[in-house]
Amino acid sequence: MRALALATLALVPGCWADATVAFPPGLEWSIPYDTTHFVRTSIIEVLMATALMVTAVASLAQLFALSTTRNTSAKNTTFAAVLAQQKMEQLRGLAWGFDTLGLPVTDISTDISVVPEQAIGGTGLAPGGSLGQNVRGYCDFLDKNGVSLPSEKEARRYAVTFTRELIATQR
Repeated sequence: MRALALATLALVPGCWADATVAFPPGLEWSIPYDTTHFVRTSIIEVLMATALMVTAVASLAQLFALSTTRNTSAKNTTFAAVLAQQKMEQLRGLAWGFDTLGLPVTDISTDISVVPEQAIGGTGLAPGGSLGQNVRGYCDFLDKNGVSLPSEKEARRYAVTFTRELIATQR
């Protein structure tokens, strides 16, 4: 609409020039209020506003993509922490202590590779080197959703270090 107004206004001086031939002597024509300046300014303002909006929307799109990535990462971290906490609780449930002579007394037969644990058929808290290799009961095989698998697609390994003060696990 505004471009049409500018085109029409561009034709006006030519039409008036042809019409002034028929004017009586002393009569002149003029355009006292020329709106073309305001129309051109409006078009420039619209273009600037459009450029600003495109920039803002592009920035928001990048922010949305970044937040989606961060949320996925946080979900995976939380899921890993929950799985580690479950294994910690399972390992803490096994017998551990010291006898009257100060020697360690520990569970060496509980099978912790299954849930619920079985009293026999496992290694309990005994194995060493479980971070360097897959040791039954000290590694779980999981798919990308944390569901247990029979094969070695994704392995989660555990090691237990004993001290008199606490039982610490490494993952």
